[in-house]
Amino acid sequence: MGFKSRIMSLLLATVLVITSFGSVAIAGSFSDVAADKSYASAISVLSALKLLKGYEDGSFRPEGDITRTEFAAVIVRALGQEDSATASTGKTAFDDVPADFWGSGYINVATSLGIIKGFGDGNFGPDQNVTYEQAVKMTVCALGYEQLAFSLAGNDPEKAWPQGYLAAAAQLNILSGISGVEGAAAKRWQVARLVFNSLETDLMEKIYVGNQESYAITKDKNLLNEKLSAGVDTGTLTANTLASESGALTRAGEIKITNNGASEAEIIKDGGISTVGLVGRSIKYYYTKDIDGEKTLIYIEDRTANSSVIIIDAEDVSKLDAADDDLSEGATLYYWEDKENDSRTKRIDIAKNPTVLINGGVISNPTVDDIVPFSGKIELIASTKGGDFDKIMVTAFETYVVRDISATNKIIYDKFRSSSLENNSLTIDASDSSYIITIKKPDGSKGEFSSIAVNQVLSVKKGKSGSKTTLDITISNRTVSGSISEIIDEDTIAIDKKEYNISAYYQKYYIRGNASNTFDLGDTGIFYLDVDGKIASFEKTASASSNYGYLIAAEIKSSKLYLTLLKHSTTTNLVTDVITVQPSSSFRINGEKLAKEEIVTKLKGILTANTGKINVDSATFPTDYVPQVVLYTLNNSGDCTSISTIGDDLSLYNVTYLPEATAGALNKMQFNSSSNELVGASNTSNNRIKLNSSTQVFIVPHNRADTDEYASKKFDPANPTLIHDAYYHVEAYDMSGTTAKAVVLYETGAPAVSEQSSIGIVTSISQATNSTYEDYDRRVRAYIYTRSANASAESTLYLTENDAQGLNAGDVFIYSLDLKGRVGNVQILLNVDGAMETPVPNPIQLGNVNYSNTKLFGGLVKSVAKESSSITRITFALTNDIDEVESAAIEDVDPASNNAVLVFDGSKTTKVSISELSELNSLDSYEGTSGSSADEVFVIQYGANRTTSKNVFYIIKR
Repeated sequence: MGFKSRIMSLLLATVLVITSFGSVAIAGSFSDVAADKSYASAISVLSALKLLKGYEDGSFRPEGDITRTEFAAVIVRALGQEDSATASTGKTAFDDVPADFWGSGYINVATSLGIIKGFGDGNFGPDQNVTYEQAVKMTVCALGYEQLAFSLAGNDPEKAWPQGYLAAAAQLNILSGISGVEGAAAKRWQVARLVFNSLETDLMEKIYVGNQESYAITKDKNLLNEKLSAGVDTGTLTANTLASESGALTRAGEIKITNNGASEAEIIKDGGISTVGLVGRSIKYYYTKDIDGEKTLIYIEDRTANSSVIIIDAEDVSKLDAADDDLSEGATLYYWEDKENDSRTKRIDIAKNPTVLINGGVISNPTVDDIVPFSGKIELIASTKGGDFDKIMVTAFETYVVRDISATNKIIYDKFRSSSLENNSLTIDASDSSYIITIKKPDGSKGEFSSIAVNQVLSVKKGKSGSKTTLDITISNRTVSGSISEIIDEDTIAIDKKEYNISAYYQKYYIRGNASNTFDLGDTGIFYLDVDGKIASFEKTASASSNYGYLIAAEIKSSKLYLTLLKHSTTTNLVTDVITVQPSSSFRINGEKLAKEEIVTKLKGILTANTGKINVDSATFPTDYVPQVVLYTLNNSGDCTSISTIGDDLSLYNVTYLPEATAGALNKMQFNSSSNELVGASNTSNNRIKLNSSTQVFIVPHNRADTDEYASKKFDPANPTLIHDAYYHVEAYDMSGTTAKAVVLYETGAPAVSEQSSIGIVTSISQATNSTYEDYDRRVRAYIYTRSANASAESTLYLTENDAQGLNAGDVFIYSLDLKGRVGNVQILLNVDGAMETPVPNPIQLGNVNYSNTKLFGGLVKSVAKESSSITRITFALTNDIDEVESAAIEDVDPASNNAVLVFDGSKTTKVSISELSELNSLDSYEGTSGSSADEVFVIQYGANRTTSKNVFYIIKR
């Protein structure tokens, strides 16, 4: 997938070149003047002529205003009177212009020339904004056409303002593209356009015949050539220091232009302006002339006449048809404008005997091979409207990846070209007088031979300058480190999900159709890029063979074998990336090449033989289901080239799982979040599976046929998803010591609540969109409590509509999580809008009788014992009925500093809030109120011993 061909209409593409003429900034360098604006050329030219200037911050502010003095200065400069203005600095004829005013000289000169007269009251208004009609009037007077303005107003000077001047300007065609408004301040861009329009207007001058005064227009005598010692012309740029239509390059600082109608080219100074890429183009250009008539370029525009320029990447060329392989009878070029999406190529007709330049040098008797380089670009130009393309500019590059360097002989050796190839090395000896060598660093700055290092990519443009060979060398040290996340096609891969093209050089000299040299999904290493950002070299640090996958199914349909595979994940984010692939023609399973029917039989046989695998589930699976972890590779086309299963490169770790005697632990391991380990029956080193950030985790759903529910991720120690002390069905693969490189976690339905489950106290519930799991569209805000942490702030959970049924603010619920971190089961423990659910009248106790127990109960406060104002014990009657307190079962709780207190107040907007432990001091107890009332409290207790347990007290005010 190469770069797309670009077709540029030169009717729309005005090239504004940045000049280094003095300190003047022109359009293109002004940050706020876009090249496609109608006034861009005007600003550029006037800037180059030093008539208008920008601001120190690099802007021009085209919509800004301009004062009367500033505009007078522009007009005086346009008349070539800058020196006179400097000499005229001082007292003026106007009362409001001090002698030391910066613009006094300009005002004096403009006054003496009759361009300005002031307001008639002795004032000029130097800092007032010049209006549109005032600017027009000054310009008309500067061009000498005030008498025209009078005549258009019936020769009445009083009526000439402002309509006579506006009419004169319109007749002179200097208002083109402006559309100003009378009385409004003139904008800077309008001023630029007005003066620009006037540059080539013939001047009217006062002449005398005897004592008789009259006015005459002198043809071709204008501001440019008469006042500014400048000029404008059109023609073709035929040569610069880099390229030439005739084969002869110019000297440094010069260009060669053949003006329209001229038989010979003219050499002028380039003025420091870049003309790169303009050789062969029709141009309009402005220049200045010194006293000797020598011209210096100050501005240039691309004006290729009414045609299109087409630029094509060499790799997008489909074919070039020409008789006898030369271009004497013309040719037809076919190319892909959009190789990725187009179904057919475009066609270009090339004229007979076109002018062909290769890297700036003209080629005699060019051939087809000359026009289509191995790497580079082809630029085709039609000189006449509707004609065939008669100029072809070819930029051809050779790529070298540096394998070795001979500093003594100034030779670099290519990494991938074999020694038998003529161009497997390149001599870069600047002392050799037969060469003109230019070396550039990646930033464009000058480089030296000593700048070149091993593994760097060189883009070399070879050409001719007279009898000398030119080498234009650009060093690229751009690299990308990462893994191949996608193989898009034979020309393009994705590295960590960003696309990169593979250079033609790398494909030709390294890959060369050799399957062992192709990229594989998951290959990791350093990719070296050329100056175009294409991959020119690759150093592999990890092979694609390290890619784990979970093979779900193998099915033969329409005589073709399809493999359904859960891919590995490159991040700690949980992803579902199930793909269906076909085996490639060279596919091997465990190194053996088999027929497609034999492959399915082999995969099913591996399942049967490995009884140590868990695969627990009560679901009925399709006949094509062959669930197992594999190592896999994909080729450039996305076909599977190999699979390794258990017993080959893949090793299953045989675990002694926890026995049935451990409740709920049959064929399971217990997770320890402190060490990130899954622990088996004997709790010894050979029954511990450690997980780290490199462990690939596959999650297999309860319904094995539901491919949308398979998931993979890199294990995240900071967010393990697994619950401390919970039990899991697990398989481990490729152990390095006690650390697994891959594990499979099997879900067996919605997980039940247990002593490991979290308990939530709801603060709010709402309907919300969940971008990850759309069915989980009820957003619950709650204080969450576990055995390892007390909540200090609200958390957010997403529940399904069914699980959220009946939950309201203030309710207490217990919930479990599945392996994807979703809420898997919900049990409401307390409904504050009604009576307590179970656990009243008897407590719920989760787990065995040990410290890890979770006990949940609620009731009325029967009595409170204190010592020195501190509560030492609270006795609860397990009932909600005040009349049953005496006879109800009781629970004793000893509060401690690590206890938490929350309050539900149904009368408040924010119903649930965190409180201090001191809140317990204000509890109403049955005995303290003489049996008339008692506070209702729900208790979450972690630990069976009341003196060492951690408690959450939830005080309820209905």
